[in-house]
Amino acid sequence: MSENLKFWNSVERTDPSFTKKVSYGQRSFTTIDAYYQIKTATEKFGMFGDGWGTTVEKFTFHESLLVYEAVFFYTINDKKFEFPIASSIIWKNLDKNGRVRVDDECVKKVKTDALTKAFSFLGINADVFLGRFDDNRYVNQLKKEFNEKPKPKPTAKEVIDLLLKSMNVEEAREFCIQVVGKESSSEWTSDDIQKIYEKIKQTEES
Repeated sequence: MSENLKFWNSVERTDPSFTKKVSYGQRSFTTIDAYYQIKTATEKFGMFGDGWGTTVEKFTFHESLLVYEAVFFYTINDKKFEFPIASSIIWKNLDKNGRVRVDDECVKKVKTDALTKAFSFLGINADVFLGRFDDNRYVNQLKKEFNEKPKPKPTAKEVIDLLLKSMNVEEAREFCIQVVGKESSSEWTSDDIQKIYEKIKQTEES
């Protein structure tokens, strides 16, 4: 893996549960939940306003267009990086009756769009921007990947209870010694417990 792509590769895959398909005329595309991206940025850079954020913000209202300009910054290993970002949005237009209609959420929308572009430059949710979400097989694989939860390791009590269902105390003790080489349960590590548990399951299934 190229060192230059190390960060990109760590953030490019997107949990499909935080995306949705949007149709605009004959065109359709995938959008990403903004707060999912904010959470990713916070995880990687730190709290908003400290580890990452925007400065030098400027909102310019033209006749029907709102332009947003700012400087996006982020920190990695206590080193600060920054680059300019910009976006625009139609903030007012005419409805079918010729009346002026104003978008009262235009400021939030234009800033969110600019942040999404900033995140995309760093590789955050890059698989969406690269069009991979057009491939159902890719999306289904991601769903499986993100929905699979690691199985919790069993406790010592759960292991002992399983052993005693089919063995007496002395047989259970000998069984554990054979698996991990330790006589006392107080000496078992979490990995030892897992080994014993898996060995019991193998024995039950055989």
